[in-house]
Amino acid sequence: IQESIVEAGALPKLVALLAPGTPSGLQADAASLLRELARNSGSNRAHIAAAGGIPPLVALLAAGSTAAVQE
Repeated sequence: IQESIVEAGALPKLVALLAPGTPSGLQADAASLLRELARNSGSNRAHIAAAGGIPPLVALLAAGSTAAVQE
């Protein structure tokens, strides 16, 4: 299932939900989904990085977004 999600092009959409101005609940959900996709797959981690996912995840942690950080 995870491969299908990546192959369907969902990663850029999930990364976009991490952007400032997105409601914190949506940011938390996107971060959680990205975490699950990355958990056991080096390939998925590389795809997430290629989609630009690392900077917004770091920004969420730096901003201390309560909902997103709890995920």
